[in-house]
Amino acid sequence: MVSILRTVPWGVATSLIWLCAVRLVAAPKEQPASGALPTVQEMIAARTDAWGDAAMAQPNGASYDFFKDLLPPLRWVNAEFRHYPIVLSAPRAAVKSRLVSNGGGVNLEANKKPMWTEQGVPISFEVGNPPEAFGGEQERLRDPEYLNGYLPIVTIRYQTKNATVSEEAFAPTAESYAALGTAMLRFSLGKEAAGAERVQARVGSKGALHVADNALLNAKEEALVAFSAGWKWDAERKVLVADLKRNESAELAIFSKASPSSTRFNAGEFERQKQACIQAWNRLLDDGTKLTVPESLVDDAYRALLIGTYMLAVNDRLNYSAGNAYAKLYEGECGDTL
Repeated sequence: MVSILRTVPWGVATSLIWLCAVRLVAAPKEQPASGALPTVQEMIAARTDAWGDAAMAQPNGASYDFFKDLLPPLRWVNAEFRHYPIVLSAPRAAVKSRLVSNGGGVNLEANKKPMWTEQGVPISFEVGNPPEAFGGEQERLRDPEYLNGYLPIVTIRYQTKNATVSEEAFAPTAESYAALGTAMLRFSLGKEAAGAERVQARVGSKGALHVADNALLNAKEEALVAFSAGWKWDAERKVLVADLKRNESAELAIFSKASPSSTRFNAGEFERQKQACIQAWNRLLDDGTKLTVPESLVDDAYRALLIGTYMLAVNDRLNYSAGNAYAKLYEGECGDTL
C-alpha cells in the first residue's frame, strides 16, 4: 500500500487511505435480500455503501461494468439549452467556449442569470430539410465521445432520415486561437449515408453581418465565424448552409471573442490544429505521474479528469467551473485538485 501511495498525488493517496479505513471499520448494517442488488432508493436510504459492498463481493471484485448501468447518465442543467455543456479550452486559457452536449450549438444562451454567464455569439446547429435541431430527439442521439477515450476532441452523432451526421469539436491549443476561445467543428456524413444531408449553422447575432474571405464579420470588421469552402451564407436568415454528400465534410471555427482580423480557414487548417491539439494534451499528460489499472476506461477517466481541470483553470487559478457562477477559485475545495 505504501509503495502505491508514493506514486500518486497527495489528494489521491489520502482518498485511498480513507476508503481503506472505511472498509475496515464500517460493518454493513443492511444486506440485500437473497443476493439481490439494492434499488436506487434502498441505496440512498442505506447507512453503508450498499452498492460498493455488493461490487466488492463479486467473484472478481469491484469493476466498472458492475456500476455502469446502475444510474442513468447525467444530462440536464438549469439553462435554456437544457443539455449539460462541455467546456472546450486550451490549457489554462482565459477565454473558453461552450459546446452543448447534444451537439445543438456552441455558446448558446443560458438565460439563467446570475447562475450562468453568456459568452460570444450563440451558434445553433440544424440538420435535414426541413431543418430540425441537431440532437433534438434523444432517441436518435448518440452521447458525446472523447477521442481515444480521454482527449477533448468530442464527437457527437445524430441520426436523420437519410444519414448519421457526425459533429466533431475541439478547442485548438495554438495561442492565436486560444486567446479568442476558438471552437473548431467538423460536420460529416459516413459511408452509410443514403443521400445528401443539409447542415445549417444559425448565427444569433443581433447586428448586421457580412462575409469576406470565408469569414463572417460584424460591423466592426471583426470575425465571429470562419468557415471552409463547403458553406454558403444566407444573409436574410443569418444562416450558414452546407449540403453534404457521403464522405464529405464542412468545417467551422467559432470565436468566443471576436477576432480583430479576418481569419482564413479551411479543412486543412482544421486537421492541422486537431493534430496539434492531440500532441499538446498528450505532452501535458506525459509530464505527470502515470497510473495504470486493469480497466482501460478508468485510465481514460483519470486522464480526461486531469485535462478537464486544465480546461477549467485560468492561468494559475484552479477555477471550480466555467461559464457560470462557479467560475472562480474555492480555496477550500479547489486545493483538492493538487
